[in-house]
Amino acid sequence: MSNKNGLDSEEHLPARLAALTVPGGGLSVVGVSGSAAARLLELLFISRAGRLDHVAVGGVCFGSWWHQRSGRTEPAVLTRTAADGWEIHAHGGRAVAESIVSGLCAAGGVEVSRRDWLDNFDRSAGSSIQWRLIEAGGWQEAQILSRQLSGQFDTEMSSIGQIVETATRSTAAELRQAQDDLRRLKRAARIGQRLPTIWRVVLRGPVNVGKSSLVNALAGYARSLVSPLAGTTRDLLETRLVLDGWQIELIDTAGERQQQAPPRGGTEQSGIERGRIAATTADLVLELKPATELVKGPILRDADADQRLVVATKADLLTRVRADAILEDNSIMLTSAQTRMGIDRLAEAIIQRLVPEAAAGDLDQGVPVTAAQVQWVEQLQKRLDQFMPKN
Repeated sequence: MSNKNGLDSEEHLPARLAALTVPGGGLSVVGVSGSAAARLLELLFISRAGRLDHVAVGGVCFGSWWHQRSGRTEPAVLTRTAADGWEIHAHGGRAVAESIVSGLCAAGGVEVSRRDWLDNFDRSAGSSIQWRLIEAGGWQEAQILSRQLSGQFDTEMSSIGQIVETATRSTAAELRQAQDDLRRLKRAARIGQRLPTIWRVVLRGPVNVGKSSLVNALAGYARSLVSPLAGTTRDLLETRLVLDGWQIELIDTAGERQQQAPPRGGTEQSGIERGRIAATTADLVLELKPATELVKGPILRDADADQRLVVATKADLLTRVRADAILEDNSIMLTSAQTRMGIDRLAEAIIQRLVPEAAAGDLDQGVPVTAAQVQWVEQLQKRLDQFMPKN
């Protein structure tokens, strides 16, 4: 039986929307879908390029968003993710996302939870930038993906491509700059392709070295069980947090005993073995040792390895002279979970080891985030090499 009023047809259903902003981020993202989405967005979005129905799927539209609560406008970017799907990107984090959602709901949209939105998302596009952006758990990840979604990588590659296309007329300085840009893009690809995969950091060390206390200090709250009794942690304890905008998972492992003091029972032995296995697949391993022992003998092996950091714990038990002696060795992180000495420095060192490309500025511009984009960079590099002088 037909419905003359069409009230049950999809074209009359209100647009669905959800705040997709990551916790602690500086970027607000709101998803909007449905046949009425474009009409709803045009009530609050002031486009620089006219009507939204002219924007192609995958296209980007720049303009301003009008916030009903404050009556103010701010720069915003719309991305058309599907024929009836859109994403709104603006600066300001969760508070701005809530303001956008409030305005859309007042205009006739219907808010759904982030979980419901993800459940109805087209997972066949799981490798797309849009899907990765929704899954991003840190603001650094979200900003990188958002910039690429707005076309930053394509813009940079088009500029480099023009220089390559006119290589016979380009200056030597232009060719060198193009080569430097392509090399930076290749370095940035390591991070871009893994986004938004969580970085796994494993803490290892002897019994009662203070691994759980250090995890708590980094996380900022009592997530792990802390006890003066040796052997408290007997399995892997995972704590997820965001350090400097990057999503990190700290893996607290069972303490390892000296050979003359074997594990107490099969449960503890199993926990130690799991810790060893976790360390082999970790992005970074923190090797913990009491600071009082570091002043008595050589530091741990492999202290300078890229995937390993030596962390001296319980610095509050040292005299000032002994603490200063350890601080002279930049390869050792001297910390105290009790006084928070060295915790900020350790957090910075963790990010530097995991994402050195960030400090180098390699991620501030275009970043290849898909295999196709990496292939584009490599192909353009091969073409450019033909015009570069041979050494």
